[in-house]
Amino acid sequence: MNTENNGEFVRKVSLVEQIALQLRKEILTLVFPPDSEFPSEKSLSLRFGTSHMTVRGALKILSQEGFIEIAHGKRNIVKDFKGSVGIDILPELLVAGPDGIVPPEGFAIFEKHVFWLYDQILLSAAEKAEPEDKPELRKRVRLFTKAEGLDQIWNTQIDLVREMLRISDNIVLMMYFNSYVKTHQKLLTLGMIKSTVYPVPDYQKTLYKVIDAICANDKEAVRKIIEQIRPIAKQDIQLWYKNN
Repeated sequence: MNTENNGEFVRKVSLVEQIALQLRKEILTLVFPPDSEFPSEKSLSLRFGTSHMTVRGALKILSQEGFIEIAHGKRNIVKDFKGSVGIDILPELLVAGPDGIVPPEGFAIFEKHVFWLYDQILLSAAEKAEPEDKPELRKRVRLFTKAEGLDQIWNTQIDLVREMLRISDNIVLMMYFNSYVKTHQKLLTLGMIKSTVYPVPDYQKTLYKVIDAICANDKEAVRKIIEQIRPIAKQDIQLWYKNN
């Protein structure tokens, strides 16, 4: 099996995912163009020297992502991925996609979407927060700013944002955030995220200010602080693309 990508992610993902990564790349590079017949489970088992069950798992992933259409008892067909895949496969494209499929300007679109999401979460929380919400939010800020290591930093950040989502009780923002969390977790699993700018000196004070503004329902103050912390967030998220 071809494992020409960096060996770090190969050690972290399962054989099913490795096979899906390779086949996904071949679809993206038009080895298997849209509307063409995709190899059968049997032929792929022989090619990769693995069980039918393992290959079946890889095919299921590609089907769920919108790359192929599985027709039991008939031929599997390649779908036009441009009209079927979602942003949830971005990590795989960054790791195993052909060169240039996600250019810097394309990644910038995703970056802007992430910033929009965080802005809306903060502003939505500012609409409903009460003064009694402040102690719990400040506690979660302390845990985040004192965290060490990628996993701990990420998990404490999630906890902080989820507390804001609990306050805002906005189900649509919760859904958006859950999708973003899954994307970020994939990037971690695939070895795309290897470093972070956090912890940042004196960042706790800045986050305390935004918590104070949220609990005072001062959306204008929240917007101003967002502009202050945006360069830090931008620097961190750009590490994802630079690490590729």
